Amino acid sequence: MENSLKKIKINVDDSILGKTAAENIYNNLGVLVISKGSILNGSSIEKLVKLKYDEVWVFNDSARVIGDGKFIEEKQKKQENEELYKMYRKTRAVIENIMEDIEYGHRIKFDTLYEISDKLIDKVSNNDKILQIMEYFMTIDRTIYGHYMNVGLLCLMMGKWIGYSKIKARDLICAGLLHDIKEIRMADKYFNEVNNGSSKDLNDKREYDKSSYKNIEKALGMNKDIALGVLQSHEREDGSGYPMGIKGEKIHDFAKIIAIVDTYDNLISHYVYQSKQSPFKVLEIFENHSFGLFHPKYLKLFLKNISCCYIGDTVTLNTGKQAEIVFINTNFISKPIVKVNDTYIDLFKDKEISII
Repeated sequence: MENSLKKIKINVDDSILGKTAAENIYNNLGVLVISKGSILNGSSIEKLVKLKYDEVWVFNDSARVIGDGKFIEEKQKKQENEELYKMYRKTRAVIENIMEDIEYGHRIKFDTLYEISDKLIDKVSNNDKILQIMEYFMTIDRTIYGHYMNVGLLCLMMGKWIGYSKIKARDLICAGLLHDIKEIRMADKYFNEVNNGSSKDLNDKREYDKSSYKNIEKALGMNKDIALGVLQSHEREDGSGYPMGIKGEKIHDFAKIIAIVDTYDNLISHYVYQSKQSPFKVLEIFENHSFGLFHPKYLKLFLKNISCCYIGDTVTLNTGKQAEIVFINTNFISKPIVKVNDTYIDLFKDKEISII
């Protein structure tokens, strides 16, 4: 065991694929870009090359060479995607069964949902994977079910960032996965209308059914935290939400968190009823238009952490040039410092340049 934790230094090339980083890796501004314990992949190589790293420390247990490095990466990615797809199919089946239970007035059995949430907690151990996994779920399912998975994932990350216990984080994930079950029948109907060329707007058709509220309250009654997280997820801090129009401290913390991550995923995702937007455009929307709608402490925590997940990514500027995100200004998260070739640009100071 002691030998398996020994560190070795290897060159930054295909030989690092599939290996585990033994130290945190920072850019030249001191910003963490790859965390210790991350599995190194093709994206990691691109980041390290841009940062002019020639060598990196990895754990010895991952320093084995099996055939061609690219083959290892492709095989590993295929295996991970197969596991994610199985998780997605199982989660969708569970949600559909829960919908039937609610429809027939049955109490929900949480064992399978807890099992899925625990697997997600084990699967997503750090920030490095969250965006990749969300992108995968958006790729395989651009309907509301893919959205459910992403909201569950973002709830998982919020639980980690807040410091919830595993049990409390699991309950938050469950609430995220179920947050819109009260409206899914109507949502499916209007997704079909959009696919058939209808111009009807899904958001204009969401009328809340009070009897549905009662059914869900009864079905989720065994866990009040999950129930309130689901039932209040469309309430807003200023009382402008629904179905009850409650505000502030009357809204459960789970619902406050889900309100933020639900809105975020809807804005960044290319579901069938809307156009995908740049993550930094979405962050700008939150900065400029979310006052009074969301809990300020949870919003600040979410925006600070999710924006840092994009450090090292390549974006397109309105100048047409490609740039690397190198630093997030926590006071103006939608205006990071970017690097174009060897030139650093502070988008907060240079108002003429923006990310598109």
